[in-house]
Amino acid sequence: MKHFWPISKMPSWIKKTSDITVDISSIKLIKTGSFFYLYSVFSGTFFEIDEYAFLLLNTMQTKRENAHNSIHRLKGRADNGLTEAAAGELEELAKLGVFSVLKKEYSRRSGLTTMNLDITRNCNLGCKYCFAGTPINNTGNKPMDFETAKSALHYLAKHSASHPNRLNVVFFGGEPLLYFPLLKKIVKYAGTIKVEYGKDITFDIFTNGTILNKETVTFIKEKGLRILLSIDGPKQFHDKLRPLKNKDASTYDAIMQHVDEILQVDPGKIVIRSTLTKENLCVTDTIETLAQKGFKNFVFEMVVTDNRDLLKYEEECSIFEGVIEKLAQNFRGLVLRGIKVNLLSEPIKKILSPQDIPPELCRSTCPAGRQFIIVSPEGDIYPCHYFADRKHWKMGTIFDGKSQLFSMVDENKIADLNKGKICGDCWMRGHICGGQCPFKSLEINRQKGLFDKNHCYKEETKNIVSLKVLKGLYPNRNYPFISTWRKNAGYLF
Repeated sequence: MKHFWPISKMPSWIKKTSDITVDISSIKLIKTGSFFYLYSVFSGTFFEIDEYAFLLLNTMQTKRENAHNSIHRLKGRADNGLTEAAAGELEELAKLGVFSVLKKEYSRRSGLTTMNLDITRNCNLGCKYCFAGTPINNTGNKPMDFETAKSALHYLAKHSASHPNRLNVVFFGGEPLLYFPLLKKIVKYAGTIKVEYGKDITFDIFTNGTILNKETVTFIKEKGLRILLSIDGPKQFHDKLRPLKNKDASTYDAIMQHVDEILQVDPGKIVIRSTLTKENLCVTDTIETLAQKGFKNFVFEMVVTDNRDLLKYEEECSIFEGVIEKLAQNFRGLVLRGIKVNLLSEPIKKILSPQDIPPELCRSTCPAGRQFIIVSPEGDIYPCHYFADRKHWKMGTIFDGKSQLFSMVDENKIADLNKGKICGDCWMRGHICGGQCPFKSLEINRQKGLFDKNHCYKEETKNIVSLKVLKGLYPNRNYPFISTWRKNAGYLF
């Protein structure tokens, strides 16, 4: 093809058709600088296109007409032969099923796959943005006892989805390593769950890292736990946001004194988790500082808070855009060094590899309450860690039969993802975006209604910036999955 170049892998489930009709409303056109892109909502596939294809499709969308009429309309404004050739390629893509929706009955996913086990609310740090230490979440100093932990694992297995044989438990808090003997007993008890239910359990641990040492790291390595290590930037930023509670000392240094031991763990099982506030927007500095130590995986998330000293809601989008644009400037070098950063690594992965099965368009992917729960030290069940100890969101306890799984999105009508003007007409629905965060909608932005416009802006920004990054990685349109298209339609490519 001379006007359309596939960026995404060709989904195995799309079907060839004799129907050459193109639902122009199911196409998103994107222009960044001097480059043009097309996205098919139904198949989740991206294409780089040239200016003739863009002009043709833009005219078709603007005038709501077919390609033949748009070609006629464009006479004198563009090379007619090239525009007709672009229309011919568009027709061939339609025959491949790129623009066809494969109707699929929606089957509500049910059953747990992941549990956050909140074994303590105690912590040696006094982080500025911590939700676990706020008055509404301060439930005392008593950690989870072992019997409660055992009951939680049984609850997870009993209420798990039927198909996955591997479940995930995340040690959470507070600082879970304050109760390392309890943590070890819980991991060991997972063998009982395997015997009784036939379910393997993998474990993650969220830790501030200040009390990681040779003993804890050796155990984590031997048992294959994944470490989610909270570091909020180079020393001056990290220490300001994540200070010790009871003394004046560097928490950053406390982590780094054991960095060599930490990095003995499989690098793929260590994730640096940074919370972004107005005070630590130095994402590239954070990555470079820690990459030099040997860390490879980075996750950055904007702080979830109504504390305007940390982040003002109305400033979130412009701050996010600045962060991701600066990251994009250095991303090619990070890729070549094998460094992953969620802000761009995740959307790029979605762009390159659409889902292996047809998506349930406009269905929320938030698992809170239905596939994911958190268990408090007392055994109370909440939809996710943000809702923990907000008593009006308590789902029950692990000890009784009255608790019931439910979807935070469906039951609370966060946004009707199938109808209306919010998500039903959005080009990102399905493959790219799974809807808004229920906690932000119901708690943080409750005075603004159920719609979080910042979420939509940030999702769109990530994808458009990711296309720019991909263009830098593949300047000659030699995108990595052309072979899958040649296999299915070699006569075109």
